[in-house]
Amino acid sequence: VNPATVISIQPTGSSLCIGAALNLTAAATGVPTLSYQWFRNGTPITGATNTSYSVASVSAADAGTYRFEATSS
Repeated sequence: VNPATVISIQPTGSSLCIGAALNLTAAATGVPTLSYQWFRNGTPITGATNTSYSVASVSAADAGTYRFEATSS
């Protein structure tokens, strides 16, 4: 039996002004190799498949609720 996937570092919420940098970080452990995905407002963010997600200069279009998901096969 493989141990459960555990998110060991949760991303933290924040409010940003337009033009500020967004940097989200999370960490997870599990077996076998994990897959990662970031979501904005429940929709997967294309290409956001690492333990961190960044936007150099946020705009109003970046507003929303972000979530990190780690899964194992």
